[in-house]
Amino acid sequence: MVSPDGFVVSVAPAERPGHRGGSLYGKVLLPRDALINPIGGRGLEFFVDDRNYDEAGKLAETIRKLGPANGEPGAWRIEVSPSRDAKDDVFLVVLLPVANNVHPLHKVRLLQSGNRVGCEVVGPNRTTRWWFEPGRNRAEIEVVGGADSHHYEVSGPENPPPADPSYLALARRLFGGQ
Repeated sequence: MVSPDGFVVSVAPAERPGHRGGSLYGKVLLPRDALINPIGGRGLEFFVDDRNYDEAGKLAETIRKLGPANGEPGAWRIEVSPSRDAKDDVFLVVLLPVANNVHPLHKVRLLQSGNRVGCEVVGPNRTTRWWFEPGRNRAEIEVVGGADSHHYEVSGPENPPPADPSYLALARRLFGGQ
């Protein structure tokens, strides 16, 4: 199910340990006015860039033979896109998993301060605030529960690894450039 500000993906329970079912609520905070499209179904299981990479049905059959514990078949995905072209786009999606298809009790809102963006997630027992600075590989996290407050900083490498050369070549062919 898709709404103007997010989506819900639900999975029915299965008669296997660890498969009680549930839902994943996605709240799309950025880009503002995002286009949210579910893509999938028969003939679109592995659909990317106007092509279904299902190997003429062989991939789905191979995954089926692996059994439910060893393979995850393609079926659907949620695609989030900006509603208009921009030089740079910032994406921020909050995912709230819930068991037994109960609506989450959490409230989510966008935070902005200077060049930082973030989100606040208010739950029944605590509030968390997540701050990001576009272009930097780090997050500042504040967890407030009752009288307790904790701050964390999580970071990765500042310089991302170089892009895959084959991807760059494909992008140049598709979009022009050097």
